[in-house]
Amino acid sequence: MRNTPAEAQSCILMVDDNAANLGILSATLNNPQRRILAATSGAEALSIVREVLPDLILLDIVMPGMSGFDVIRELKSNPGTADVPVIFLSALSHPDDVVDGLRAGALDYIVKPFNAEEVEARVTNHLRLRKLELQREKQNARLELLNDRVLQTMREAVMGLDSEGRIVFANQAAVELLRAGDADALIGVYCDSLLDSKEPIDHMLKQTGQPAVHHFEAQTRGDNGEPLPLECSVAAVQGKADAQGSVLVVRDISERVKAANALRSAHDKVLQSHRALQQAQEKLIQAARMESVGQLAAGVAHETKNPLAIIQLGVEYLLDNEPHNETDQQVLEDIAEAVRRADTVVKGLMDFARESRIEAQAVDINRLIETSLSLIRHEARSRDIKVHSRLADKLPKFMADKDKISQVLVNLLMNATQSIGKNGEIDIITCYEKASRELLLDVPDKLHLSDRPLLQIIIQDNGGGIAEHDLRRLFDPFFTTKPVGEGTGLGLSVSRNIVQMHGGWLLLRNRSQKQGAEAILLFPVEENQAT
Repeated sequence: MRNTPAEAQSCILMVDDNAANLGILSATLNNPQRRILAATSGAEALSIVREVLPDLILLDIVMPGMSGFDVIRELKSNPGTADVPVIFLSALSHPDDVVDGLRAGALDYIVKPFNAEEVEARVTNHLRLRKLELQREKQNARLELLNDRVLQTMREAVMGLDSEGRIVFANQAAVELLRAGDADALIGVYCDSLLDSKEPIDHMLKQTGQPAVHHFEAQTRGDNGEPLPLECSVAAVQGKADAQGSVLVVRDISERVKAANALRSAHDKVLQSHRALQQAQEKLIQAARMESVGQLAAGVAHETKNPLAIIQLGVEYLLDNEPHNETDQQVLEDIAEAVRRADTVVKGLMDFARESRIEAQAVDINRLIETSLSLIRHEARSRDIKVHSRLADKLPKFMADKDKISQVLVNLLMNATQSIGKNGEIDIITCYEKASRELLLDVPDKLHLSDRPLLQIIIQDNGGGIAEHDLRRLFDPFFTTKPVGEGTGLGLSVSRNIVQMHGGWLLLRNRSQKQGAEAILLFPVEENQAT
């Protein structure tokens, strides 16, 4: 095994076939900080070099057997000795000889007979340069080792790219992130083929000649084949002219994206809960308001019903029994009509205020619609209104109060005929399917209706539609769009209350892109009823 000289000493090998020359050189270069070795032939010199690597070789050219040129050629062909500095010491003084010696790889050329001080000076300079070179190599080796350890222990994937975007280096994190097996599998691969980004990496680097850092997002395929989101940073490595390559740092941000999505989902749930709370508060306020109105309505109806009944009986008696002229007859008939209208309002108040109970039974909604249509058919014919039914087959029966649902249907159908006036059309449609998301936007408490098929009843007309400023007030008690004397303003309020008692919802709105309005009833059906 080859020994290395102590760091405190520099090792010099003198090679000359003349013993006198070796003695003079030894005396000239003698120094406690130097170790002097001597060889009288090229073969002996190479043998010594194989055992001890010198810091400098003083080499004669003209020697028997193996010349100095042969020796230096042998040294330069071996990677372990190629960097050892060589100074030729030769009697060949022609300029061509000097040039040949330098071209052969010598760092310097001294012509014999030599000047001792010149040799000392040149040897000292080359030893100093050799020492600095060895220190630099050692420092570079340490830095390279340190850099490699740092890169290999980094959690981020780091890759070096050439000017064409091919990978020339990849740390272990890059190997694991790109599922490559080992770093060699990545070498020479175009980075753009591994990362899916909106803009090619080499194009980003060509946009500017400055070594700026470009940040962008990309993705690759994860273990399960799903897209894996990445955050990337790339910077050009500048040479003397154009960029010679780039360094790419890639981070797996799937956990960050997952956390952001979870935060967004939590935020949406908070907003949803807040909206639900607001709706619940509004319902409580509305319930309290309606309770007050109901109590007032019940009191008014109770106190008014008996006097009205007495007046009605009296007017009917006078009309049937007392003789009277034409004027008296007209007055009595007007009074009778006014009493009938007042009685209608009282009955509406009683329906609104009464605490109704549902007498539920299995209802065939199509048959109930046909029955309800027969009740308004005369009104429709008198106005030349055509009624079209598109009732779905095999609808599930649902538990409902037959009379109350019929009351709702008749009320909605009558409203449609009155909205049309004359010569119009009414469509009534049934189906059993999930309601559209757009439709559920108008349902305050949509949670119990959104994930199931619903029994839907749709009543459409081609009348004048509903004025925009009236849409929000349609279900307010005593609000009506009909002329004075033609409506109590309680029909829609009572109808919605009935539908809500069945767990459903009643919507009234204008038809999109068509003339007229539509009423939509949504009823949930329990699974055991739907089968």
